[in-house]
Amino acid sequence: MPARRAALDAAEADFAAWTGADARRKAGSFYASRGIFVEMGDRTGAPMGLPEGVAAALPGALGPYLELGLFEAAASRLRMRAWFDRAVGGVGTRAPWRAVAASFHADRMGVELATPPAARELRRLSQTVRDAARAAVDAHLARHGQDVPCDLDPALARDALAAAAPIFDEAGVAFANPDVMLLRRPGGGFRPLLGEAHHLPTLTPCLLVALGCEDDVVAATRAHLADLAGDARPALVTSYAHSFISVGVDVGEIALELSGTAPYPAARRASFAELEVERTADGFRVLATTHAGDVVPVAPFSRVTRLDLVAPAFPVGAVDLPTFLGSDWRYATALPRLAWGDLVVHRRRWRVASKRWANEPTTAGALARLRKAVGPAFPRFTFARADSEPKPLLFDWESPLSAEMAIWQAKRDEVLVFSEMLPGPGDLWLEGPEGRHTAEVRMVWTRRPAG
Repeated sequence: MPARRAALDAAEADFAAWTGADARRKAGSFYASRGIFVEMGDRTGAPMGLPEGVAAALPGALGPYLELGLFEAAASRLRMRAWFDRAVGGVGTRAPWRAVAASFHADRMGVELATPPAARELRRLSQTVRDAARAAVDAHLARHGQDVPCDLDPALARDALAAAAPIFDEAGVAFANPDVMLLRRPGGGFRPLLGEAHHLPTLTPCLLVALGCEDDVVAATRAHLADLAGDARPALVTSYAHSFISVGVDVGEIALELSGTAPYPAARRASFAELEVERTADGFRVLATTHAGDVVPVAPFSRVTRLDLVAPAFPVGAVDLPTFLGSDWRYATALPRLAWGDLVVHRRRWRVASKRWANEPTTAGALARLRKAVGPAFPRFTFARADSEPKPLLFDWESPLSAEMAIWQAKRDEVLVFSEMLPGPGDLWLEGPEGRHTAEVRMVWTRRPAG
């Protein structure tokens, strides 16, 4: 134990020396890095291409799964139109969005009563997909158990998606901005893993300044936004609460100032609070009055106040498959790893009460009890979610120091939820001068009405 404490003290000293920051956020808390692992890039800035065939295969792997998100997204837009007709007015009615949004969110009963037949049909079709997927997972668990990954056939949703297509068309243009990681297959080739789908239809051009390709990416982003906006002007919300994807380049948008001021001329700035919405025969027009006094039709790419329900183009989130299947059927921790066709969409998880293992007097005893609780499929590297930590924690169960840190964390929280580290070290495809690295592929996906 003294030797391990000395190693821990040395790690803290190294962390402080390397980063210039305290190793702990405060006395008695976890490490600032939330683990003993350090993320490091190769720092060359060299452009890297995707492995051969991957770019062509990704749309076919992603599309069928992203379309599942259309059931709820399209139904919500149709519900908004029907409610607006009843509560505000029909085609040609124009009203301040601030008032419309407040009334819409307050009138839950009215919104539900206004649900049109097409939206109810989407609910029914979604339920058929849910039932078919549940049956397939049940059959897999009966045959293989939870430790064997389950590949669901996208064909189980094909008929429902085909029947829903005309209703999706009615809802308008949909887009997604998914994150994808690649897993190396043991026999060669790669398999995609879906992270999440963001609501901004951009490829984070502000991160590409140092790579010498900013101009090309910004030009492509401008063209894509203009294409999604149609006859309107692309519009993005300006806020003081900047994130790493919110600022950096000019993509030609109208700035809807919410809590910040955009660095653009008056003709390209407008107040978010003064937006108006007008009912049209096929949806809505969103109107912004610029600081130059012009009334401009805009296509806002934002979910703030659910503006996406009336925008010309709307975002589709990546369905969380365990949530879609329903906790009334099985909890996420009772499912195997799940894939939709070739696309991995759910990592294997384990929910373990800390009292079942962490109070043993020795580390070896605690790990033995943990192994008994989680079973033989528990991998060497796992992430853990804890109520007392905002971010997931990474543990290496073959490292004594990491194991002790896991036990220490378990003693602070009644339950830890573990998930397999995927991709793990052996799954990584991107190789640089200093070894293999994790990598994320960011894409844009669009679905347009037929014709």
